[in-house]
Amino acid sequence: MRSAALFFLVAVLHLPQVNAQRFKSDPVEKLRRVLSDDYKALPANITRYGLADAKQMYTRKLQEALDGLDSSLSNTSRALLLLEWNRPKLSPSAREGDFDFEVYSIERPTRTRLLGRFITTVGGSLKTTSAAQQVACCNLIAETLAGSGDPLSDDDLARELKPLGRTLSKLATSPDTVNEVRIAAARALARFFSAVQTAAETWEALLDKSQPEAVRRAAAESVEAMLYATSGVERLTASEPGVTARERTVTKISISRDALAEMVVRLIPVAGLGAKDEFAAVRLPSVRALQEAAQALEESARADAGRLADVVGKQLTESIRDDILYSLKVTKSINEAVKQYIALSETLRLRAFDTQGTVRVEARATIGALGRLRVGLLELESVLGKIKSDLGNQFPSVNDPEKKPEKKSETKTRETEILAFPSGLGLVAADNVLPKPKGVTNGKIKSEFVTEASNLDEMLRELVSRVVGEQRVDDDVRSRRSAAEAIESLGDLGKPLVPILSRMLNDKDLFVRWIAARTLGKLGEDAAPALQNLVTLMEDPDMGVTISALNALGQIGPAASEAVPSLIKRLGTGDAEVRLAAIRALEGIGEASQAALPTLATLFDYNDARIRRESAALVGRFQSKAKPYIDALRKLVDDRDASVRRAASAAILAIGG
Repeated sequence: MRSAALFFLVAVLHLPQVNAQRFKSDPVEKLRRVLSDDYKALPANITRYGLADAKQMYTRKLQEALDGLDSSLSNTSRALLLLEWNRPKLSPSAREGDFDFEVYSIERPTRTRLLGRFITTVGGSLKTTSAAQQVACCNLIAETLAGSGDPLSDDDLARELKPLGRTLSKLATSPDTVNEVRIAAARALARFFSAVQTAAETWEALLDKSQPEAVRRAAAESVEAMLYATSGVERLTASEPGVTARERTVTKISISRDALAEMVVRLIPVAGLGAKDEFAAVRLPSVRALQEAAQALEESARADAGRLADVVGKQLTESIRDDILYSLKVTKSINEAVKQYIALSETLRLRAFDTQGTVRVEARATIGALGRLRVGLLELESVLGKIKSDLGNQFPSVNDPEKKPEKKSETKTRETEILAFPSGLGLVAADNVLPKPKGVTNGKIKSEFVTEASNLDEMLRELVSRVVGEQRVDDDVRSRRSAAEAIESLGDLGKPLVPILSRMLNDKDLFVRWIAARTLGKLGEDAAPALQNLVTLMEDPDMGVTISALNALGQIGPAASEAVPSLIKRLGTGDAEVRLAAIRALEGIGEASQAALPTLATLFDYNDARIRRESAALVGRFQSKAKPYIDALRKLVDDRDASVRRAASAAILAIGG
């Protein structure tokens, strides 16, 4: 036993000495603690030591943390994006001596030095001969910009990093750059929303046929990524090889409507170039980019229509005038974008019949998005027409003797801005504020403002007609669905396609049938030629399709009177939702549905209060013709459901009994 212990002791004494050390502590964590803990202690330190000494203490702590931060790109990026930076922005109302102002005056210089270090480090890293390091550097630039767009971070950071866009552009287009790095730089540029022109020029160069397919694909996907980030969900594909694509929910990026419209105008031609590529892997993201752009423009047009609708009939103020001018500035860019889409009509037609199924589907979805954009522009045009009579009115502030006139330079800038618009856009300018724009007489606009919506008509008619004509031979269910959606997006332009929609009601795919019925309903009485197929569709095995057919019959109105017997039959069978839809369809048809009165009265005892309420209300719509049913309605006055009681009482009063 003693010899064994001695052997163990000798063995331990002869073990090799290990000089391994712990990893160094995280320097970013130290900075985080200063920004958190020392910031929280600042008010107490001000009380105890005075403002000057407390500021000096906080500044010294920050500087120590910054000095302890190595120059690695990763740590510098993490430090820039710490959420603990307490005052990355300063309120315009902040004044020297305010707590927020004092914190800003301490933290801002520190962060500025950190930013300078980041940019310098990037420049050095990109000059390295290692492709792997260059790729990683591009990836970190993109991730830093992605973080800077977070609502909790500083939007100014993205603008301050703008010069790196030119650096990445030179790297991506340099003949000495290897393709792996070129791809990473192209993807990183998708985050440079403040350098769209630089990014677009770079992607345009990378989409040249002389570039390898992988490079062209990266450029096309980057165009799509920049446009996709304007929606509520952002798809990011990391630049660094081995990092898989991921999807995360984010808030909409902070970009004004005019900047968004200008971005779209610049990127549509680039996406159009990619949509012509010989490889489907390049065409697909390019077509998707065109679709995203159209959706962004539609959203902008509808937003402006909604905002301007609120001022209809109201007395104009200078604030409202500025809102109108801003909306028109945005619309001018949208009009330019529409012209670009029209120029790409042939490309969209080719992609709508692409040999690759997914490209074909996305192209048809793009056509549908353009149809919805047209409707949005028509809504905006309608609102502008309603307020045009108010646009030349003088504003109360103009006659305010205490109001100082605008500086000459400001007046010239505003005048140039207003008169730069096409005819009808130079508006809401009183004589003693600005020279009267052309088209204004006695404070009125001679001509209405017209969008490019009408110029989309011919293009959309042709594209959709060609697309739906293909359905005779196309068995791809995705293509058939996208064709139906494209017709729906046309709105009133879809009237000539009613026969095609009627045939779609017999499609074997329930979604095609559902979309076709829904679209026919939107066309109103013009959909009457599809009446018989809609009646047949009421017996569809899918309840959603059945309800869609019933809704369409009601929207067609009196022209659907031949469907009344079938609708009466539908009142007595099926789910409550189906019966409700049948009641509403009869209401839409109007007086021609009088034959349904006896069956409607039988529903007064139905166990669903909605059925009792809607049937009672519809009976009341027939007024004196429904007198035989007053006694039955009286029973509903004591119904256990309040909405039924109200409907029955209103019906009795309408009948006059």
